Amino acid sequence: ENTAGSGGGGMNLFYSNPTLTNVTISGNTATTGMGGGMGLEDSDPTLINVTISGNTAGWSAGGIFLGNSTNPTLINLIIWNNIPNSIDHWPEYNEEPIIAYSDIEGGWEGEGNIDADPLFTDPENGNFSLHEGSPCIDAGIADLDGDGEDDIEYLGAAPDMGAFEYGAVYGCTDPEAINFDPEANMDDGSCEYSSASEISVSYNTGWNIVGLPLYVEDASPGT
Repeated sequence: ENTAGSGGGGMNLFYSNPTLTNVTISGNTATTGMGGGMGLEDSDPTLINVTISGNTAGWSAGGIFLGNSTNPTLINLIIWNNIPNSIDHWPEYNEEPIIAYSDIEGGWEGEGNIDADPLFTDPENGNFSLHEGSPCIDAGIADLDGDGEDDIEYLGAAPDMGAFEYGAVYGCTDPEAINFDPEANMDDGSCEYSSASEISVSYNTGWNIVGLPLYVEDASPGT
């Protein structure tokens, strides 16, 4: 929850091209300008499965403002309940942004886009997961680059729109990690691994090992 005097209350990109995945931008304000959630200038970011909701701008684009020389790629987004509107851009200075398979309040022309209440679970308390029956469930796309191969993990028939996959239990899904969560069905990138090296000493029958120095660093006891 941030406040900016002019634009980009939550995030303001200037000559920056990041990729944001599974991010929620909410509760931010641009008091007198544009882009309560995000403001972009001379930037071409890629946003995948991002939720932008509950942001406010004093002038326009409560959700995201596309300023000069800005051509973002927005896929599987939810932009909803931002004041006074979802998106504003200056077409005379930009190419048409790529916005696809996204739920945009007020509508936006593009493949797979919808304009429907996403049915957040409890947005007033910051819970932007999807409630059962949400039109955003299984409404996204997994093949982001059009090569016929899925680029993101998902549950169900297709990815959901927004930052949270319906039915997902996030955690470490790698059994080799020290914080493996057997209940998790979606990896959240939190896996941690032991840095200790396993040391074994073997000998043959009849050998006599005497005075063998052994130095061990960063070792932890086995279980």
